[in-house]
Amino acid sequence: MTTQMQNGQVDDFQMQLQALEGDIARLCQENCPLDQFYRDFLDRIIRLLGDGGAIWESDKAGGFALRSHMNLNKAGLQPDGPQNSINIFALNKVVGSQQGIILPPNNASNIHDGGLADQVENNSNHTLLYLPIIVESKVEAVFLLISPEGVDARAITGLSGYLVNLCNQAAVFILRFCLLDQNSQIQRADRLREFVSSLHSSLDTRRACYALANFSQELLGVYRCMAGVYNSRGKFRMDSVSGLESVAVKSSFIKSIAEISKEVCKTGKVLLIDNPSAAVNVDLDGGDDLVTAARLYMLQAGSSVMGIFPIICEEHVVGALVVEKVIEEPFGKNQRQQIDGLLVEAGRAFTNCLSYRDMPLSLAGRALGSLRDKLYRMPQVKRAIWIMLLMVLLVLPFIVPKKVKVMGNAEVVPTASEFVYAREMGIVEEVPLLGKEGRLVMKGEVLASLDKQDIESDIARVGGLIAEVKVKQGAAIGEANPTLIKQYGYSLAALEAELKKYKLAEARCDIVSPISGRIITRESEIRQLKLMPVTQGQLLLEVVPENPKWEFIVKVPEDEAGPLLAAHKETLENGETLTARIKLKSYPKLTLESKVLGISHRAYVETTGEQKYRNVISVRVALPENIDDFPIDLRKGLEGNVAIECGQRSLFYVVTREFSDFLRISLF
Repeated sequence: MTTQMQNGQVDDFQMQLQALEGDIARLCQENCPLDQFYRDFLDRIIRLLGDGGAIWESDKAGGFALRSHMNLNKAGLQPDGPQNSINIFALNKVVGSQQGIILPPNNASNIHDGGLADQVENNSNHTLLYLPIIVESKVEAVFLLISPEGVDARAITGLSGYLVNLCNQAAVFILRFCLLDQNSQIQRADRLREFVSSLHSSLDTRRACYALANFSQELLGVYRCMAGVYNSRGKFRMDSVSGLESVAVKSSFIKSIAEISKEVCKTGKVLLIDNPSAAVNVDLDGGDDLVTAARLYMLQAGSSVMGIFPIICEEHVVGALVVEKVIEEPFGKNQRQQIDGLLVEAGRAFTNCLSYRDMPLSLAGRALGSLRDKLYRMPQVKRAIWIMLLMVLLVLPFIVPKKVKVMGNAEVVPTASEFVYAREMGIVEEVPLLGKEGRLVMKGEVLASLDKQDIESDIARVGGLIAEVKVKQGAAIGEANPTLIKQYGYSLAALEAELKKYKLAEARCDIVSPISGRIITRESEIRQLKLMPVTQGQLLLEVVPENPKWEFIVKVPEDEAGPLLAAHKETLENGETLTARIKLKSYPKLTLESKVLGISHRAYVETTGEQKYRNVISVRVALPENIDDFPIDLRKGLEGNVAIECGQRSLFYVVTREFSDFLRISLF
C-alpha cells in the first residue's frame, strides 16, 4: 500500500513537471516585456520546485543586475544578507564556466561537479542551484533555485537537467526578444534618421515644425504633438499639429495654446500640467494664471497630461514643442530623455530656418516655394488650368496695347500780351493806374509818369536862349549885317533842335499803354512803382487785350520727352496733331482735351527748388474749342498737369520704359 502511494505521488509529480514544462513553453511564445517574462518564469518554477529564487542579468562590465527574485532572505542571499558574498562568488563562477553549480545545505558534501564546497560554505538549510541561461554562447542571465528545507541535494541534482531544459527555452525567448528589440532599435534609428533628414531638408519653418510634431507623436507614442517657432522679436507662431498638414493659425484653438507656448518661450522653462479639471472652479478675474489657462485649454482639447518644452539652441529659445496625453501618465525619465534628444536637432533646424527667413529676399523665395508646393499638390487638370492662366498673364503684357503718355506741368499764358517798358531812366513820380477801376486802359493812356523837373528846367532854359537869339537876329537884320544874320540863324537852329530833344524826352517820361486792354500785373508790384527808380528798358507792366486768347505752356522733363519728340515728328509727316488731356489744379474734377500746337526747338533749365534744376522742353497746347462750356475763369498763371498721348505700345513697354531708359543711359 505504501509503495502504491509513493508511485502515485511520483506520477503526480511527473505530471506537474510536464505541465510546468508546457507552461514555460507557452510563456516563451508570448510577446511580453523581458522583466515580466523573468517574473513569470521564476514564479512558475518556484511554485512547484522551490521556496525561492532569482534571476540575474549579466552586463558588459562584468556585473550583475537583479531582474527578478523571490524569498532570497530564506537563504541569506539578499544584497545585504550574510551570504551575499557567496552569491556573488557563485554568479561569477557560473558566468566564467558556463556551467551550473549546486551548493548543498549546511556544509554537506558537494555531490555536483563544479561545486564550490571547497571554496565557500552554504550556511543555510536550503540547497542552492545556479544555472546559466546561455544565449549564443554567452551567459545572458543566471537562474537561482532555492530548494525547500530538508530536500536532499541529490534530488535537486536530478532535477538540474530538467531545469537546464527550461533555461534553454528561456534562452530562446531572450534571443527572440533581443532580436525584436534590436530590430525595434534599428527601426527607431531609421525613423530618427528620417526625422533628422526631414528637419534639415528645408529651411521652411512650417516644414520643420511639421516634421517635429509628427515624428514626436510617433516616437513618443502620445496623443498629439504641436510645434511652433519663436523669433528674436518675441513673436510665437504655432506652425504644425501632428496629423495635420496645414494649421488654421487664426483659430481660437490654436491661438490659446500659442499664447501659452509664447509665455513658456519667454521663461525658457518646461511647463508640465496635469489634472485639467482643477481649472473648472478657478476664478480668473483675480489675474492671468498660466497654469489655469493651460488647464482650460486641456479641457477644450480633451487631454489629461500636457507638457510644453522650449526648444533652445545656443542659449536662445527658438520654438516650443507641445506634447499631449489622454491618459493619466506623467512624463517619465526615459520619455524626458527622448524629448530632449528630439529637441536638440529641432533647435539646430529652427535656428537655420529663422536665420534664412531673416535674409534679404527670403520672403519672395518663400512665396515662390509656397506657390510651387500648391501647384504640386493640385490635381493634374487643375494644375494645367492654372499653368495656362499663368502663361496668359505672362504673355498679356506683351500683346495688350496701352497708350503712351508723357506728363508735364502746364501754365496758362495769353497769346497776345504786351509788355510795358520804361523808355527813360528816372524816378516814377505818378502812377495814374492805381486809380483805374478794373485796370481797363486804352491805347496811349498814361499809366505812370517819371519825374520831369530836370527836363522841364532844360526846356525853359533852351526856350529863353531861343528868345534871346531871335532878338539878336532881329537887330542884325535891321543893321543889314549878313554875317551876323547867318551866325544867329545857325545858333537858332541848334537851340530849336535841342529844345525838340528835351520835349521828346519829356514825352518819353510818360509810360503809356501800347494796346487797349487790361493790366494783369499784380497789385503789389503796381504799388511798388511809386517813387521807384527805373532804368531805360526796364519791364514794368503787362497788358493783355480785353478778350485775350489763351494757351498752355507745358514743361516736359528732357529725360521723359523721347516718345513725345518721336510722336510729334511722325504726326507732322502725316499732317496730324497730338492729343493732350489737361487737368487744372483749380478745377480737379474737370478733364479738358486739346491739341498740341508746337514744340520749342531748344531745351532750357527750370528751377524746381532751392539749388534744384532740371532740363525741360516747352510744348504749346491750345485751349479746347469748347472751353466756354466749362465754368473756368481763365487767367494767367493757372497751373495744372497735361498728359500728351504719343501713340500705343505694349503694356510691358509702358510699364518698364522709364526703368529701361535709365539702365541704357546709366550703363552707357
